[in-house]
Amino acid sequence: MVTTATRTGFLNDYGRVAGTFGLVTAVLVALSIILTFSSGAPPALDEASPKVMKYFQDNEGLHKITGIVNLLILITAPLWFLGLYSVLRDRATAGAESWPRVALVTFIVTGAVVAVQGGAALALTLGAKDEFQGTPAVGGALFDLYNALAAAVALTFGLYLIATAISLQQTGGFPAWWSTMLFIGGVASYISFLAPFTLVDVFAFIGLIPFIIFGIFAAVSGMAMQQRNTGAPRSPTI
Repeated sequence: MVTTATRTGFLNDYGRVAGTFGLVTAVLVALSIILTFSSGAPPALDEASPKVMKYFQDNEGLHKITGIVNLLILITAPLWFLGLYSVLRDRATAGAESWPRVALVTFIVTGAVVAVQGGAALALTLGAKDEFQGTPAVGGALFDLYNALAAAVALTFGLYLIATAISLQQTGGFPAWWSTMLFIGGVASYISFLAPFTLVDVFAFIGLIPFIIFGIFAAVSGMAMQQRNTGAPRSPTI
């Protein structure tokens, strides 16, 4: 037997505002992915400093724009996910309350790491102009930090996607393909963990899959949160 729930608390006024931020986040994520593709695969972890500097010199404009877009994502994504988290928390059944909390904590941690990584990328972009005043070793160290942070993002973001998928499953009332999509994104994120430590470019591009899925999830959940249906029984699939 399927237990239905009402939309009360889910599609309230803030829920619709949060849904709007979800749609904005989806657009910004799509733009960030396009900009990432445009700049090509970054140098491998063991690449020589001159090649690393050239990569950031050649893509200076793209990296600055990407940094601005990513900063906007760091603003809009929490405003969307807090609305969704309130739903997952309120609907969680007894014994299943921990997964929404895990999703929230890993979401916050991922955002913090992404912010630091963005700072490292900006420092690399600005310093690459003059090869850090003739000390490319500084750029090499920053690039090592950038890659280490990318690996950390892969781990925390993967856990966030999986925790959210489990939360959706346990809460019920959401389309099954949402959870499936997030599970795939989580696995792809863990695979991309290998990207900074290998010479295989495909791992770097696999690392885009979780963010594509994140953007799709922000869009579909955002649209659902904007729907009006006060007091009506909620279908198991939106």
